[in-house]
Amino acid sequence: MYRAGALLAKQLKKSIQRSRSELQYKDTRTQRRPRQHRKSQRFFLKLGTSIAEGCLGSRLQLRSLRGILWEDLELRRCRRVKGLRLFAVLRVFALNSCFRSRTSESSPEFDSHPRRQLYSSAVTSRREIAMSWSRVLLSAALFSSFSAHAALVDKPLSFTVDDKEFAGVLIYDEANAAARSLLLVPNWLGINEANLEQARLVAGRGYNVYVVDMYGANDRPKTMQEAGAAAGAVKKDAVAMRLRINTALTTLLEQTDVKVNPKLVGAIGFCFGGTVALELARSGAAVPGVVSFHGGLATGKAADSASLLSKVLVLHGADDPNVPPPEVHAFESEMRSAKADWQLVSFGGAVHSFTDVDANTDGRSKYHPVVAKRAYEMMDDFFTEVLVAP
Repeated sequence: MYRAGALLAKQLKKSIQRSRSELQYKDTRTQRRPRQHRKSQRFFLKLGTSIAEGCLGSRLQLRSLRGILWEDLELRRCRRVKGLRLFAVLRVFALNSCFRSRTSESSPEFDSHPRRQLYSSAVTSRREIAMSWSRVLLSAALFSSFSAHAALVDKPLSFTVDDKEFAGVLIYDEANAAARSLLLVPNWLGINEANLEQARLVAGRGYNVYVVDMYGANDRPKTMQEAGAAAGAVKKDAVAMRLRINTALTTLLEQTDVKVNPKLVGAIGFCFGGTVALELARSGAAVPGVVSFHGGLATGKAADSASLLSKVLVLHGADDPNVPPPEVHAFESEMRSAKADWQLVSFGGAVHSFTDVDANTDGRSKYHPVVAKRAYEMMDDFFTEVLVAP
């Protein structure tokens, strides 16, 4: 039902936009459309509006409906879903619904359209069924995000370094595991419920996600002070940091819960985790791509052209006080010297933690929903490019 709802949203948007663009063509010899075709497009444009206004039983504007359906991060994840042309099916159901729900608002365009006769003989029971199906399909699209994680499962997945256990979590769709997999290093609070929920959102975009524990199974920071101390200890020992994240990569590749193709594995990190993801790339790990979300860019051991094998995407808040311009410039110089395939996107108006919904400190660490949406989309586009099976 979730995939059906996502496809419905896509088809609705494309059909309405196509109708609008075609109706705006100038009446020139090269752009002229057959009159009957233009009339048909107007008919279905009005029908699409009727779906929004009539079938849900409220006066929703089409723009509002598209906003609910298409701006939602959960729904956007399934924008590439293909299958039955549900919008064409919905048109059949909704047309009966429109005639039933708008008997007091007879429209000459509806009444005179050739397709009107095809449906006008429908009995009341069929109209009731049509109305029900229209509501079911639209409800699936509107509320799909509430059931987005229905098939996702969390499974413990640990590794050991120097006799110390690190207890991570593997998140994947049990019914339909993704082809692509990600190491995900959370912010400096480590593995907690908020960071696991963020990982589930990423997994729902079409990835198997291994949430990496960088502190140890018995080290779960509860406060910012504890988190700062734990993250600081890891960053002071770059050798240990790289050993842990590389061991996590090996653990993901060797586990048996989901099939993992080494060519389809990337790494991402948030804040402290972004720093760790970049260190994985600098270590020479054979991962096609890494993404840092508002992560620190400084390093104790700069990358070189021989060791840096990964493509790099850094998503940075332009006003992040934790990553000042000199640190950004040093990173850019490092990437140029290493002849890396790299990108750095600097989001104006964004500070630290712009993807963290709990961040709420003005001028320092604050959630920015617009920037977060753009950043996730850039991540998807980046991995679509670099995670390609041979």
